[in-house]
Amino acid sequence: MRSLPTAPSAGGAPGSASPEILSGWWSRLIRVIIPKWAGLRKSLFPIVGKGYNRAVRFPEPPSKPLQKRFGTFRMTLDAAHEHRPAVPFLSGVRRALRKLVWRVSRILYMHARGEETEDGFLHNGEARVIADLIRASRDGEAVVLLDVGANHGAWSQSVLDRLRDRPALRPHLCLTAFEPVTSSRQRLEAALASEIARGGITVSSSALSYRVGRARMARMSESGGTNSLEIDKAMEDAAIGFEEVDFMTLSAWNEAAGKSHIHMVKIDAEGHDARVIEGALPLLQAGMIDVLQFEYNHRWLFARRSLHDVFEMIAGTPYVLGRIRPSCVELHDEWHFELDRFFQCNYLLIHDRALSWFRTRRGAFGPSNIWEQF
Repeated sequence: MRSLPTAPSAGGAPGSASPEILSGWWSRLIRVIIPKWAGLRKSLFPIVGKGYNRAVRFPEPPSKPLQKRFGTFRMTLDAAHEHRPAVPFLSGVRRALRKLVWRVSRILYMHARGEETEDGFLHNGEARVIADLIRASRDGEAVVLLDVGANHGAWSQSVLDRLRDRPALRPHLCLTAFEPVTSSRQRLEAALASEIARGGITVSSSALSYRVGRARMARMSESGGTNSLEIDKAMEDAAIGFEEVDFMTLSAWNEAAGKSHIHMVKIDAEGHDARVIEGALPLLQAGMIDVLQFEYNHRWLFARRSLHDVFEMIAGTPYVLGRIRPSCVELHDEWHFELDRFFQCNYLLIHDRALSWFRTRRGAFGPSNIWEQF
């Protein structure tokens, strides 16, 4: 094996190691250029003070085994890096640049993935889904809609606004809004008071889940929409209070209500959405629901659930999963790990008979983990 060059000793004997590290221009870089640059920076930026007052010292040369293993180039740079003077001013610049690069990169990444950048159904495609649903409904047919996690009724109100374009459907509307938190339910009833008086709208105090029972729900604010059965330690500490609520399954509710067909179920359960879908499995397996919408975000982690679980639940059923986009519904026939990023998004489970209601794009992730339209 070829030996590494070494600097001559003080006496000029060849082959002996110098205490000033390595020979050649690397040695000059460390012994002369870097210390001069440190002195120049001190004169240019005197405001940083004591950071430059330390002498620039470098360690003894690395041992022969380390040189052979890592190479002269790497060991020399590591020695220079570890002993460079502190530069508070430049450190601040580096932090600012890193933050800027991080933010720009994240914006580009989110845009390339088509992730939601505008919150609210008026911009993210949810309003278009409602419009398509109302347009596909037939006159004289009962329109059964469920608003799970209604909060103050924004989604239900959007449905009622759309029905003004189809007044013949309003007498056949059967909308049930589920809101278990007392303060939110009171605001919901006040917001929909005039429509409730007309009939066809019911407000339920039950929560929906995968079983029947009772649980503690965290109230994160008096007017916000983040109250949830799924919380972590930080949310538990930030909660303004807790409320005991009753919950049931969607299948149990439907058995009591006696519905044979449900046009749409909207779920916004702040991380508990997969549990609600689990409680609706008998209805999905029977094909009784046309469209089921659910919210997906980082709170799913608190419930130990993912989109992979949803794909497993709908396997063998006549449903396909679609992601709501501002201009279309993006269909996914199978799970891919790129889907489970836990970014805020809304998804649909669409029965085969309802696919024609929406503008859709079908695709899959390729070898480069990029979603490609067919």
